[in-house]
Amino acid sequence: MTNQTAASVRVGIGLREVVELVTGAGAAYGIVAAASPILTRLYTPADFGHFQIYVTVFSFLLIAAAWRLEVAVLLPKELRSGIAVAVLGLTAVAITSSVTAIAWAALTETGLLRGPFDVIAHYGWILPVATAGGGATAVLMQWALREGDYRAVSIARVTQSTTIAATQVATALVPPVAGAGLMLGDAAGRIAGSATLLVRSWRAYGELARQVRVTELRHLLIRYWRFPVISSGSALLNTAGNVLPTVFLAAFGPTPLGWFALVDRLIASPIALIGQQISQVYGAKAAKLAHDDPEGLRILFRDLSVKLAWTGALPFGGLALAGPWMFALVFGESWRPAGHYAQFLAVTQYIGFFVWPLMPTLNILEHQHWQLAWDIARLALCAGLMAAAARFGGTPLWVVAAYAAGMIVAYVSHAVLSYVAIHRRVREAMPGR
Repeated sequence: MTNQTAASVRVGIGLREVVELVTGAGAAYGIVAAASPILTRLYTPADFGHFQIYVTVFSFLLIAAAWRLEVAVLLPKELRSGIAVAVLGLTAVAITSSVTAIAWAALTETGLLRGPFDVIAHYGWILPVATAGGGATAVLMQWALREGDYRAVSIARVTQSTTIAATQVATALVPPVAGAGLMLGDAAGRIAGSATLLVRSWRAYGELARQVRVTELRHLLIRYWRFPVISSGSALLNTAGNVLPTVFLAAFGPTPLGWFALVDRLIASPIALIGQQISQVYGAKAAKLAHDDPEGLRILFRDLSVKLAWTGALPFGGLALAGPWMFALVFGESWRPAGHYAQFLAVTQYIGFFVWPLMPTLNILEHQHWQLAWDIARLALCAGLMAAAARFGGTPLWVVAAYAAGMIVAYVSHAVLSYVAIHRRVREAMPGR
């Protein structure tokens, strides 16, 4: 066996890990997909459009909830330091949730939430609860991955998806809360997922967590200051790029936005669920390899990207070919336009399927400034293309196509940057350099 082959075996993501994570993520996605035909008959495209506006606002809160310290949970070598970073992240989540509640009350009282954001004025009280659940889930999942507890991650994902689907269906049948049904279900699922992880983690590490002191948290916050200061800004810009379709499609009314919301729910879910599981395992392994075996990191990056590219080719290719027919058949004729959106987005999401899971690379190698530059460039590129499409094309489909084109360029460029960063780390680790 060659040295390179041996390294590949040593650093590769193991079959057990993949099976545990993908099985749980696949089950979670299956629940979301199975509930969608029911939800599209209980809620209108306009309801999904309003939900998409809520999700857009929430996505900014979620990405900043733990001040990006969930990424830092993977980095300390010592167990106690890792626990302390997790405690610090959960403390940040509590602060962010409290500030969110105060901000929503103030904005609602002053009447600033108008127009498209009227839905936030009515249902924004759900945001602090969802932020607490989502932020805690992010921190605790990273901790579970650090400790190799892949079963906990899978259980949490399935619990979250089951709770979301059940609550969204149930609330649609109760008139007093039907308008908030999609939002309430999302928040309930995030609380359920975080509770599952918290109980499991506390049983194993609660005693050590109680020993963490404020001085220790202050020291770690200074040590990992780049995550709240630089990575948070970069992640918020990244989220801004992701929600651009909502911003531009909202000008065409809630119905086109609702079509996009359904496509986003179904196509983005494999990346958000299956892709995220693989990304988290990759991140945990990459953090160790970055210090001890940079060449192993390069092999892992290359091999995993190729495997994911082969895995996603068939499903995304089928969607690109038969999107309108599939959406009309499964969700009803009123949702056929969403299938045309899906045809454009399938190509983009396919590329994202094998690039997105590897995107933690720049943060792990502490190239946050590269990540920030990419986020700025991606936002400018996509916004420019979509603005041109809205002005000269004049239809929602043109806007979606422009977004898809911009994201393809962005994903490819990020993969190149990540590989260059790994190559630099390999050269730095070579003797005599």
